[in-house]
Order: sequence, then structure tokens, then C-alpha cells
Amino acid sequence: MWVSSLKLYMIKIKGSPALTLVIIFSLLFSVLAAPLTVINTKAEAANNKAEATAFTRYARDLTTLAQQGKLEAVNGYDAKINRTIQILSRGQQNNPVLVGEGGANATAVVEGLAQRIAAGDVPENLRRARLYSLNLDALLKGVKTTSELELRLNEVLSEVTSTRGNSILFVDEFHQFVGTRAAQTISETLSSAAMRGDLRLMGATSSGAYDEFIASDVMLDSLFQKIRLDGDFNSAEESASEEGVNGAEDFVGDKVSADLRELMQSAGSKEARARIILQTDDTNNPELRKLLRSNGVKIMGVMRQLGVLDVEMPVSVVEEIAVNTKAKHLSLDRDMAFLGHIDTTTGALAASDTGLVSNSLGTVTNTALDGTGVTIAILDSSIYTGHHSFLGKDGNKRINVNVDFTGTGMNTDDPYGHGTHVAGLAAGSKGKPGDSEDIKYLTNYSGVASNANIINLRVLDSKGMGSSSGLLKALDWLLVNRTKYNIKVVNMSLGAPAIESYKNDPLCRAARKLVDAGVVVVAAAGNNGKNAAGQKLYGQIHSPGNEPSVITVGASNTFGTDARNDDIM
Repeated sequence: MWVSSLKLYMIKIKGSPALTLVIIFSLLFSVLAAPLTVINTKAEAANNKAEATAFTRYARDLTTLAQQGKLEAVNGYDAKINRTIQILSRGQQNNPVLVGEGGANATAVVEGLAQRIAAGDVPENLRRARLYSLNLDALLKGVKTTSELELRLNEVLSEVTSTRGNSILFVDEFHQFVGTRAAQTISETLSSAAMRGDLRLMGATSSGAYDEFIASDVMLDSLFQKIRLDGDFNSAEESASEEGVNGAEDFVGDKVSADLRELMQSAGSKEARARIILQTDDTNNPELRKLLRSNGVKIMGVMRQLGVLDVEMPVSVVEEIAVNTKAKHLSLDRDMAFLGHIDTTTGALAASDTGLVSNSLGTVTNTALDGTGVTIAILDSSIYTGHHSFLGKDGNKRINVNVDFTGTGMNTDDPYGHGTHVAGLAAGSKGKPGDSEDIKYLTNYSGVASNANIINLRVLDSKGMGSSSGLLKALDWLLVNRTKYNIKVVNMSLGAPAIESYKNDPLCRAARKLVDAGVVVVAAAGNNGKNAAGQKLYGQIHSPGNEPSVITVGASNTFGTDARNDDIM
């Protein structure tokens, strides 16, 4: 039929034969290409279906189902869901396992979590998360060998892990897939993905199975965090064991620090304002932001990784802000000061021994650890970057980054000098080869990690003073950039008075997040103990040195002097 139409069309064409041929060719191509287009479209659809089936056959996207309203409303499980969100929000040990005898309870918690994520009612670092549930019936159906199961599981993981750590995979009957009862290759596949941070694992199993097959493996027990499903589901309290290595995830006591309450009571007028550290689960929460605006609160800085807002507010509205459930704790932005004499109280120089060891064959090996490959962040008054002590073995500079958090601008001359002193103790070297011939170089002295890379974060000004908010901004920067610069150690030879519990103190909580992320945090104790009359001084060990997860240096009572012969425990 189309040939007849073509003939008819040719009769109606007026013009040159060349034009006629072009039109004929175009018509022929359109007619012949149509069946090919249909064939290609069908083939692409078949391929897409095959690719989608590999994932959708073995897993369910609970976040999407929640967004579509296809999950039943969950009531009575808020405490367990909140605890689950809290664990998932961590930098480490962020893989919760629901432990209990009721499968329905676990399902309610998981689906409640999906609905919270879909609604955006979670901390900022979970806003883009997707929650998937492994379909065990489909996954195990027809499986005859472990390798076949592993193949199916890897198909799921390849899809789930493509979101770069934003995926949460829920696995029921968790002990069948992870632990000593599971096939070794299956257990290693899942646990390794969680260790690398490719995804967060969430499991559910019985208490007996967890203790026997998972907790018995030290490595796995440190990777997962148990949440008990037995007991009162509306209770906000969890057992001490659920606090895990972090020790204190929840705030305790009054939401307003003692020194802030003193300021509130002594404020002469309602117009009096103060700089305050406001801790919250979500720095962008619309309800909290609206409350702050309506009360004349100015946001001076945001530390999203830490869940901290640096604000200036009328002292008279502190109580109203504290009542809001999104505000977790309020404290004054306290003055920060250096805490010195670490070298004379710790014997740092003695730790920098060369470590030359000879074996029975006379071979000499250098066992000294000089920090090669490690990056140390020094949070202090800056570092004099031009000093020869901060050159590496190859003669190149080892200070890679300089960032100011004082608001006065970056100064790499370090006019106060304390930061350079501390950096020299931690990572000073004897200079580049050949320096020993120059008498102005102190070639007999070097730091503990003399070849480590250095990050210079200025948090103290030219008078050795800073603020809690400035230090928090530096710690927030470290959380964001720790992987980029391979930061393994953070040193803070400074502190603020430890006025409140380490569970509430913003500096302590920030330091703990770094520790949870795998960074070693070292802080000066700043301990002034008792005065000559035996009276206990306010603060004792300074913050963040009073945080249990921090390595605190100089914890004896120094009476504020450099001499060691008057120190007591």
C-alpha cells in the first residue's frame, strides 16, 4: 500500500528530478527505519527489565514505599526508632541490630524508620539515606550452593552501595548472614561493606542468637550496636550496654548550662544578649529556625557535622528556646586559652629516641616511629610555617593546610608562639639534610613524630585567647576533611573551664565525634587542682580534656607551675 501512495506522491511533485530522488530516499528511510526503532525499543526495555529485576527481586525500597504511603502508620515505638536514628547518625559503630523475640516489633521499628526518613524527620546526615529491606524468601528461593547465594547478595550490594554510603540495608534473621553461624564468605561480604562505609547494615535477630553468633566475635561486636526490643517501647532510656564505646550519646540533666543560668539570673535587663552554643540534632530544622527568628536570635555560625549552632540571643529567651524539643542543650560560648608546659610535665623529648636495634647477625634496624604517612592537626595559635623544623626528610614543607577560625585572619608567623611550640613538640624535625652545618639550627632537638604532615588550624589569637565557637568550627572542619588529608591525630593544648558534664559539653561531644570517626584526639588537662590553701579551684580538668574518649595529657595536679617536684596525684 505504501508503494501506491509513493507513486501518487511522485506524480504530484513538481520540480527537478534531483529533488524527487531526495524526497523518495527520505520516505524510504522513514518507512524502513520504523520497524528497526520498534525492535530497538523492545530490546532496551528487555535489558532494563533484566537489570532492574536483579535488585527488585531480592530487596524492597522501604523509603519509596513510605513516600508513596504504602506502609502502615507506626505508633508506640518512638524510643526505639529514635535510638536507631541516633546510632545510624554516628561516624562509627553506626550499624544497629534490633534484638528481641518479637519479629513484629522489629518490623514496626524498621518501617517507622523508613517513614521518618521519607518525611525528613531525621538528622541532616540521614536526609538523603535510602532504607532497603532484604527479601529473604526471594533471596533464598532455589539456592543450592553458598556461591549462588553470594552471587545474588552481591547483585543487591552492587546496587545498594552505588549511593556512596547513603544506603541502609535491613537484614532480618541477621545471624544467618553475619556471624559465626553464617557462611564465612557471606558474613565477610556484608561486614566488609559495612566496615568500608559503603553502606550501613541494620539487622534483627533474637537475643540468644546475637550473643552466641555475633557478640562472640570481637570484631563484629565492635562493628554493630545492639538495641533491645524487649520492655517498655515508650521509655526513652536504654541500658548502659547500648551506649557502647561512645559512653554518652544522650544529654543529661538541665538543658541549660550552670554558667548560662547564672548569667540569666544576673542579667540587668531583658535586652541583654549573649553568645551561646546551641546543640541540636538538625541545624536546618524549620521549626527551630522559625523559633529562633521570632525571638530575635542571630545565627553567627553553623557546624552541621557537629549539630551545633553558634548564636547570639537575648538572655531572656533562653528558657523558651530550651523548652523546644529540637534544642538539645544551650551553653555559653566560653573563652578558650592555651594550657602550656606539656614538654616539662610529660617528657616528650625522651619519647623521640632513634630506636636503633641490632639483631644477632649485626643488622641494625631503625624501629623509631617518625610519623611518616600520618597527618597531625594542631589546633592552637597558628604555626610559624617558615621554620626549618617543619621541613621533611626530603626538604619539602610538611605544613599542608593553614586555616583561621579566630575571625582575625590567618597569620603563619604565629606572633603568640604557643602553636609553634606545640607543633615542634609533636612533629618538629631537625631540618633538611645539610642543616647541621648551620649553627643557627637546633639540630639536636626534634618532635615525637618528626616526619608527620601537619594541618595548621588557628583557634587562638595573638594573645593566646579564643572561643568555644571558634574551636567547634575547627572541629567541624576536621570532620569534613579528615579523609581528604588523612588526618589521624588532633592535638589541642588548650581548653575551657569544664563547667558541665562531658555528656552535655559541646567541646567534649565534638571531640567524641572525631574519636568515633577514627581520629585520635589529644588534649591538655589544664588541671589547676587545689590552690596552696587546699581549696578546690573551679573547673579542675578543662574541657575537652575531661571527655573520656580523649587522651588527656598532664592530668596530675601541677598547681599551675612548670616544676614537677610540687606535682601530686
